[in-house]
Amino acid sequence: MTGTGRRKPFYLSYHWLDFETKKTVVLDGERSYMPYDSVKPGQEVEIRYKNIITSAKGNYILQIDMVHEGKTCFPYQEFLA
Repeated sequence: MTGTGRRKPFYLSYHWLDFETKKTVVLDGERSYMPYDSVKPGQEVEIRYKNIITSAKGNYILQIDMVHEGKTCFPYQEFLA
């Protein structure tokens, strides 16, 4: 929760990685608001997100990430299978 009593929102963000070296070219791209308070296991939702393509020529990997604003990015979390 924020100091105003509102929940901290979730967003989708992205990273561009160089295909050959796997080094990050763009870290924390545009954030897109997730309009859901919760998503249950097995539930499917559709989310539109903004994505700005890198202008440098080459082959890239698009990595989409979920962000809990002011708390964490989900790749830094450990999940049980």
